[in-house]
Amino acid sequence: MLHHIEVQVLLLLLVAACVGMGARRFRLPYTLALVAAGLALGGFDLPVLHDVELDAELPLLLLLPALLFEAAFHIDLAEFRRNIAPIAVLAVPGVLLASSACAAILYLALELPGSAAVTFTGAPAS
Repeated sequence: MLHHIEVQVLLLLLVAACVGMGARRFRLPYTLALVAAGLALGGFDLPVLHDVELDAELPLLLLLPALLFEAAFHIDLAEFRRNIAPIAVLAVPGVLLASSACAAILYLALELPGSAAVTFTGAPAS
């Protein structure tokens, strides 16, 4: 007899497989299609998924490596080399600027303590 967790995993794998086939058919990025499917599944009240518990480490340990591997596997190296300067500018100073702006907004608008605002956004402490 199948246990409840196996039914949940099989259902989610079936959804992921169908999303993969649909993404290929409509020529959409697989990761974008998975996000859209996740948002759509979140809107349905499926009794089989009621007791699925997600902890804070699941995205970092399970989902993020798979998404990064998929993106790295399909990267065009020639195009990446042509665009290395804008990528470096956006990846380092752009992220620092965006994180600092978010921390400032949290500090000013929500009146969070400075350390909490910096911690929340991941901005480097000054």
